[in-house]
Amino acid sequence: MAARGAEAAELLSNLIDAYFAQMIDRVLSWGGEVSSFTGDGLIAIWPRKPLESESRGLRQATACGLDLADLRTELDEVSLGVHVGVSAGPLRLMELGGFHGRRFTLLGGEPQDTAGRASDVAGTGELAVDAE
Repeated sequence: MAARGAEAAELLSNLIDAYFAQMIDRVLSWGGEVSSFTGDGLIAIWPRKPLESESRGLRQATACGLDLADLRTELDEVSLGVHVGVSAGPLRLMELGGFHGRRFTLLGGEPQDTAGRASDVAGTGELAVDAE
């Protein structure tokens, strides 16, 4: 990649954009919502609708995670892959903003923390599900 000089930065940027587009499409196809981007990753949620089983979101998130874990792309010596962490439970949601038309959504709670820890345990191309 380095041999391509200035062209390399644009190629890498296009590769990452295409990779994120594929991840977003897969999350949406499994019924999830992309909550935020974390630099080199994303956080997706499966909100529970009234009268739905609590396990539905966990099943869909896990199936999506397995789908994402299989996603790989390469360009020269650059290879992109993910490690996925899944957890379930109640989250807190706070919307901030209004100043100059800006709005920010903050999401927090134990499932977000445990999904992050599960993701840290998973290797590239692997999924880890929180045991709780």
